[in-house]
Amino acid sequence: MIFVKYEFWYNYIDELYRKKVPLIFVSVIFRPSQHFFKAWGKWFARQLDKATYLFVQDKKSVELLDSINIHHAEVSGDTRFDRVVQLSKESVSFPIIEKFKEESKLLIAGSSWQPDENILLELLNKSKADFKLIIAPHLISKEHIEDIVKRFEKYNPILYSNVSTADFAKNRVLIIDSIGMLSHLYRYADIAYIGGGFGVGIHNLLEASTYGIPVLYGPNYKRFREANELRDIGGGFPISNTEECLEIFEKLMINNMFYEKSSTVSGDYIGKNTGATLLVVDKIKEYLS
Repeated sequence: MIFVKYEFWYNYIDELYRKKVPLIFVSVIFRPSQHFFKAWGKWFARQLDKATYLFVQDKKSVELLDSINIHHAEVSGDTRFDRVVQLSKESVSFPIIEKFKEESKLLIAGSSWQPDENILLELLNKSKADFKLIIAPHLISKEHIEDIVKRFEKYNPILYSNVSTADFAKNRVLIIDSIGMLSHLYRYADIAYIGGGFGVGIHNLLEASTYGIPVLYGPNYKRFREANELRDIGGGFPISNTEECLEIFEKLMINNMFYEKSSTVSGDYIGKNTGATLLVVDKIKEYLS
């Protein structure tokens, strides 16, 4: 049995343990604030110890497990890195997106919420850069799509589902009102903005970074390892308001050397963190043999 990340289902864990079914945790990341590592958390630690093996994302997680006498763990990284690399290699094209972009610089905003869209609108209003914008909102309800169209009206927004012409000369904003496309759309982006950072937390940065582009995201990112690491190496840029977003966006658009460096480290970061899936598969084979 394989549990991923935060699937700490204690009744399942106990039942699998009693029936001697191997249980492997994959891509787990632990933090000192979790109850396993509190003075009152010994019961939870005992349940975690019933796992057959734990693959964790970083060295700190191994150290935390060692501190509660759980030693059957190793650093494998995050299997999501392998997944996004696989997706990036798939031969998928979108002629409409290609026509919309043509020779323009393109900012793709993925999984956006209203606070993100407010910033994107101000970016269009205030930026001196010449670029086009694709918005792929997290919610594609009729009401939300209509709201986006209304707010971006001066930029002639067009819905992906309504495209019936090959001429996008007057359209500066394209709204993706369907699901299942986003992970492949980032291949067309020069810069990505990842939504959710002004709410419960940012969405998937890796889907964009795998294409070797800079990523922008809101302030609620501290719980996400990749967001912190991309920030530290200059491939990701957290922003707290429109002014910060405008400043970093303009720098990326104007300073070619800065842009190229950010793009390179973003793509390299993905490549350096692949391989977790193979480690997990090898361990599963070990228990099956």
